[in-house]
Amino acid sequence: MVVVFSQVTQQSSMVEAADVSEDDIEFMDTADAVVKSYKASSSDTTVYLYVRDKDLNTVKSGTTEWASTHATGTALADDASVFTLDGNAITSSLIGQGKVTNLDTMGGNGDQTANGGTNKRKAAATYNGIATETVSHGTGGGGVGLTLNVAIAANGSITGTPAVANRGSGYTDDERVKIAGCLLSANASDCGPDFTFQVNGITANGAATATEYTKTEDSDQGVANGPNLYMGSTTPLVLNSLTIKKGANSVTRDALNESAGTFGVSGDIRIGDATATDSLKATYSFNAQDVYTALAAGSKRVHVTSSSDATGEWIRIEEVTDEGVTNANFDEGILTMTSSAADANRVAGTYILHPGDYTPNNDCRDASVQLVIVGDGTVVPAATIYQGRAGTGCTAGDTLTISDNTKFGSAGGAITLTVATDQASAAAAVDTGIFMGSVNINTDASAGAADNGQVWVQ
Repeated sequence: MVVVFSQVTQQSSMVEAADVSEDDIEFMDTADAVVKSYKASSSDTTVYLYVRDKDLNTVKSGTTEWASTHATGTALADDASVFTLDGNAITSSLIGQGKVTNLDTMGGNGDQTANGGTNKRKAAATYNGIATETVSHGTGGGGVGLTLNVAIAANGSITGTPAVANRGSGYTDDERVKIAGCLLSANASDCGPDFTFQVNGITANGAATATEYTKTEDSDQGVANGPNLYMGSTTPLVLNSLTIKKGANSVTRDALNESAGTFGVSGDIRIGDATATDSLKATYSFNAQDVYTALAAGSKRVHVTSSSDATGEWIRIEEVTDEGVTNANFDEGILTMTSSAADANRVAGTYILHPGDYTPNNDCRDASVQLVIVGDGTVVPAATIYQGRAGTGCTAGDTLTISDNTKFGSAGGAITLTVATDQASAAAAVDTGIFMGSVNINTDASAGAADNGQVWVQ
């Protein structure tokens, strides 16, 4: 689709409000009035155009998978569990059964110096959150996710009964578990013996945690390192599109909420770590905001030129609620941000970050940001939203922290971005087929350069 400007000398002119026809494009103002001409000057004049094309409004697909954190242990989800499709976090509505409350009092507690032996264990101290694994279990399968706080004495023995740090799920009474000797050894290449004990008490259920499960959403539509587009109730499921499988076998679901993106399964279910056999995987279709970025052949839809600027500009168009709106953000999408202080160790460059690359301190989510780091390690200009993906649930003062410096050149300290302003009156849409784009027109010849967001008119 190509739009061409010709120079005019009159002031901007409009006709009455109207809707864009299907498969058509119009320049319009904020009152839905079609604009037939604009008065350009050497200062940028922003013009808005609107496209209506149902074929550009596409249905997206996604998967969310829950898996055990251990290759042999299985997590046991209670019948009352509610599984949430959006995001990679384990939610409190996922309920685990068979959660450990007590351990048997241990006999020989591993004196490493007895009979002239060498103490290979770590220095005397209490070590928290030590992982365990099942040695033997009943017919239901071993549990997963139990971690312990372990006190080591000067002689290498374990003092008393370890305290339960995380209760895990899927365990049975008298199940035998162990702490691998290497986890308690001073030298991981020269390990002391394993330490085993029995479970002596479980509770029926409790909230699941990340020690029991991994959760992986994949709704990026195959875009390498792209953001997931499924956003829960913001991007509702297509009716009757959800299917759930454990390995290759279908699972009966209940308590389905297609608007919120949640479901339950019929009965308790053990979940393992292998997609092919025993993890739980949901597949679904959903409506999300369509954005055509103009960056590549498949995303180039609108090209604006003028009689004096044949090069013109490919412009981004985004799905919106109606003609006349001038933003394409969701509620509480990020508008502007500030950045933490400069760090001279950072590597200069431009970096694109998506959800999963940063950690939010609050409910801010689903934003993609662009960092430009200059020579002194400053992020300039603080940070900007990348290709319209401003996220949702972000309010002034919320922070996004990028702790992994491999995301921005593998050098320097963490970067914290703070939301300065957010979208109050959102106009993003997920199923309208109406798209908004904008471009600046300018009478200065420099506006004729490619990819500068300006079209030269004279």
